[in-house]
Amino acid sequence: MQGKARSPASWLDALRAPLLAALAATWNFNMGINNEVLGFPLYHGTTSIFLDSINELGLGGENICEKYQISEMFTQIVEALKKQNMDSEWWICEGYICEKMIGGTVTNGGFNFRYGGVYLTPSLETAKMYAQSNKYGSELVSYFLRSYEELFEHNPALADHIFPSNHPLRDVIALDAAPVVLEISGITKDGLTTEQGEPIEAQLELMSKLPEALWQQFNFESRKLITSNNFKVLERNG
Repeated sequence: MQGKARSPASWLDALRAPLLAALAATWNFNMGINNEVLGFPLYHGTTSIFLDSINELGLGGENICEKYQISEMFTQIVEALKKQNMDSEWWICEGYICEKMIGGTVTNGGFNFRYGGVYLTPSLETAKMYAQSNKYGSELVSYFLRSYEELFEHNPALADHIFPSNHPLRDVIALDAAPVVLEISGITKDGLTTEQGEPIEAQLELMSKLPEALWQQFNFESRKLITSNNFKVLERNG
């Protein structure tokens, strides 16, 4: 006997359940990947000056660059230095980097000049080096202060107008500072991007094919707050 033809609605009803089941399975699979804990520790170099804040608010709980308006002052300093007629060896060598830093760009070669985020490295030695070379816990702060000093040598009135003596950052940099390295563990992959802001899957795949000694080439940015449950002070000098 010839079967009864189904209406379009009945065909849709017949397809809806398996379609939704397939979508749910895909969603659960992707969520499983995203919520997977990263299988190795990461490290973060900082300074003892901000350690109390990090312990209280978490790593990423306070944006130092925004709080002290570093980028705004740095931009003014750099623009002022560009207009000065000076023969400065430091500016000749570092001016290009300063301009990239205030632009917050990622170069075609993958060099990251974005600041304000929390950057993590799988290399303990890289974190140590960063902490030791940036007294105030931030490369942006270090370059800002150095550029301020350069401008002050040539135009002290302008330099102090941009970074006045009563600016709260001056109280911070007057404190005794010691390098600090944090070890971060137990965080999930969904809170991470590459240093350049891209998804991490391809980077993790490449890292898996390389010896750990070469992992220092690969950094991450945390897009989620990292609480004290997920980090510990691994090293503090001073």
